[in-house]
Amino acid sequence: MIARIFISPDLNIRQEEFLKILGEHDLKTDHPDVLYINNEERLGVEASKRVREHLSLKPYSTKGRGVFIESAQNFTPEAQNSLLKTLEEPPEEAVIILGVEKEDQLIPTILSRCEIVILNEVKDMNLYSSPAAQNDIEKLQKMTLEERFEFVEKTEDKEGFLRALTNYFRGEKLEDKKNLEFAKKLIEAEEWAGANVGIRGILEYLMLELPVGD
Repeated sequence: MIARIFISPDLNIRQEEFLKILGEHDLKTDHPDVLYINNEERLGVEASKRVREHLSLKPYSTKGRGVFIESAQNFTPEAQNSLLKTLEEPPEEAVIILGVEKEDQLIPTILSRCEIVILNEVKDMNLYSSPAAQNDIEKLQKMTLEERFEFVEKTEDKEGFLRALTNYFRGEKLEDKKNLEFAKKLIEAEEWAGANVGIRGILEYLMLELPVGD
């Protein structure tokens, strides 16, 4: 199962979501198969080693082991890098959830390996992941470059469309190498958008790089 990143500036919201997921599996934070790291812990290389070691053990009474980290932004860059292989190839049935305040608090290579869930924008995420949005993107992949540019020009909510692309090309689709490369470009594009680069120019660049559909 792909690792997930839960984003919310509110620690309480992240905690509530973690406890909800644990409850769905009839688990608590102190269960032997759960490694739960709270907000107050410092997260250096030793912490990332704890994560790897926990996931390497066989489950005690569940299908797979779980790792829940309330504030993954506390990981040092070195510790984040040491988690990359684990996030890229997590053990079967493992549940790995990293909580952060903001997306840019994690290195891009971690972001590209995880599914992003923005907890304080659930309504927007539901809209962006709707079948209609997915259908538009799949159609775009089969269009000519001229048709793609025309689509961007006619799109009223260009920021929303950028979010739709980002959401669509994360998750299971990262197993495809061309989609993974495009996901990395999307991370760069989000950084440009945050630096007030024109959203239309960003989308037109992405249309040039968008993988061709099957």
